[in-house]
Amino acid sequence: MKSFSRLIYPLLTVIIGYYPLKKLISNPSFSQEIDLKEIMKGDRFTGVSPDNLQWSINSSEIFFTWNPEMEIGNSDYSYNLSTKKTVKLDPTKAFPPTYWHTSTNQTIIVIVSNGNLIEFNPKTKKEAVLVDFSDDLQFLSQSYKSTAYFLYHQNVFAYDLTSKSCQQLTNFVQGNPPSNQKDSSYLANQQRELFDYIRQQEAKKEWNEKRQVKESMSPIYYKKGEYVDNVAVSADGRFISFRLYSDAGQAETNFEAHITADGYTQRRSARSKVSNVEPSTRMGIYDRQKDTVYYVNTDKLPGIKQKPTYMDEYGKGGLYTENKTVSFHTAIMHAVDKTAALDIRSYDNKDRWIVLLDLETGKYTLLDHQHDEAWIGGPGIHEWNDQPGVLGWLDASTIYYQSEETGYSHLYKQNVNTLKKTALTSGNWEVHDVILSKNKEKFY
Repeated sequence: MKSFSRLIYPLLTVIIGYYPLKKLISNPSFSQEIDLKEIMKGDRFTGVSPDNLQWSINSSEIFFTWNPEMEIGNSDYSYNLSTKKTVKLDPTKAFPPTYWHTSTNQTIIVIVSNGNLIEFNPKTKKEAVLVDFSDDLQFLSQSYKSTAYFLYHQNVFAYDLTSKSCQQLTNFVQGNPPSNQKDSSYLANQQRELFDYIRQQEAKKEWNEKRQVKESMSPIYYKKGEYVDNVAVSADGRFISFRLYSDAGQAETNFEAHITADGYTQRRSARSKVSNVEPSTRMGIYDRQKDTVYYVNTDKLPGIKQKPTYMDEYGKGGLYTENKTVSFHTAIMHAVDKTAALDIRSYDNKDRWIVLLDLETGKYTLLDHQHDEAWIGGPGIHEWNDQPGVLGWLDASTIYYQSEETGYSHLYKQNVNTLKKTALTSGNWEVHDVILSKNKEKFY
């Protein structure tokens, strides 16, 4: 075989070099020229489609990014529904707000790119800056009591539209909680026995600690290497769910870049190598009324220790000794009750669990378990386990989501009380994009 390869490769090189590639693959009845340079241009060969579509606050315009003139990068555009005209926006000005939400008092809360929380009145068409952090600020949700919740530097804040006041609701602190235990070593005990001064200092410290006014909220400690994300606030503002994410800790790879501006090779970083080391997540619930935090336990998820069936072929099947690492998605809060719909995905991409989470206890009821020995994913589910799939509330007792249980991704609804599941779509086709209307009566 090796001698054959040494013979055939030079021969093929000569043939391909002598005859153009297009003559080798051309069809007498349907021939066309293929220019590799044109194909490799990607969107510049086929044309750039509009992207990042969003409505303006007053619903009179549609904003999007586009590149019809084949510039180096995309630009911002707007389409006016009245004039039917498309206009290229000034690149020096900020793109229209990404997050906006209609409140009960007919105002709109927006978060603009420079980190301002703005109140917009559609009747007067006036804006008022409520909070100006000039920094990264993420809109979370808005309650029925005209309170806007937002995330700033990994902590949750609430802005009351009526009183125009802002309040911090969480106190995330990275590190270990301080230890209140006394040093019980032999030397420390001996010092206490010998010196009145040591005993007086300790007594004074204990006395001061008892007289200290307790903070309005206790610190929520999280480990080094973790960071806070997927934060959600319940409708009444009492419960705050969050995820503590810790990456796999894999070292980055390096490569030498030979084409550089100065003519010298440069070492550059790239993503880490693919391995079986997965990230890990923890999901916590902070009860503001009780000023306590509890974490969701995955022990009762069916198949949480089950190994993939392909491992049976190597004699390594069965169960893991520990629970599989999972990814907790953002809790979808109920509009009234102290519950939330929660999507949990295993990092081995074999399982997806949809549960009804009790916010008061951290316990859950299994609603749907999706298992695929190949890969959990598909339209409306997402093939990447950290990306959210379709999941939401239709009414007070019904959720909707997508599943590939028939082999095709379709839309389902399920009663969280009776657990009855109903297919909303079916057939040998798939639902790719789903948008629920504001009155929750139609899917688009």
